[in-house]
Amino acid sequence: MDSGILFICTLDNIAEGGRMPRQVLRKIKRYWFEARTVGVNRQYLAYGVNQRVDLLVRIHYDSKINVGMYVITGDGNQYRIDNATMVRNDDGIRVTELSLYRLEENYELLEANR
Repeated sequence: MDSGILFICTLDNIAEGGRMPRQVLRKIKRYWFEARTVGVNRQYLAYGVNQRVDLLVRIHYDSKINVGMYVITGDGNQYRIDNATMVRNDDGIRVTELSLYRLEENYELLEANR
């Protein structure tokens, strides 16, 4: 897992009651990740359901990660998790493989000190 660091995030509405929604990303966990090659079959299947896979990564096993959560990579790019699969790596260790779709417009990041 030496490709970099990523943060798993939730999308939270921080607007006060009765106000227009204000959605921000909130970091909930940090992981080292391994970037994987996005194969032709995976891309083809994604296109078949009007999706695309911009980045495929593996992180340490975490069953709490769900489709629809978000990822911020160390370079600041933001992605939506379109698929989370529990697999075993070459050493037989359980890992979580994430198919990520890069956001065209970034959300504001809620800093921890707020």
